[in-house]
Amino acid sequence: MARITEPIERALRRARIAYQGLVSSYDQVQEAARNEQRLFGVGSAVSCRTGILPVLALVGGIYYLTR
Repeated sequence: MARITEPIERALRRARIAYQGLVSSYDQVQEAARNEQRLFGVGSAVSCRTGILPVLALVGGIYYLTR
């Protein structure tokens, strides 16, 4: 049984680590966006539904470039 489940568990651990890295990157990008908006006086930080798509696009672009 262990021989069968070990590769799956290993893949799940790698996927969890990759997911945690993406969440961390997302948080960093979101914080940078807030800081940039404050710096240039654009307005409030990216929030809820109004600015999530540009942030996700930015995170996706950063992820694509770092791969």
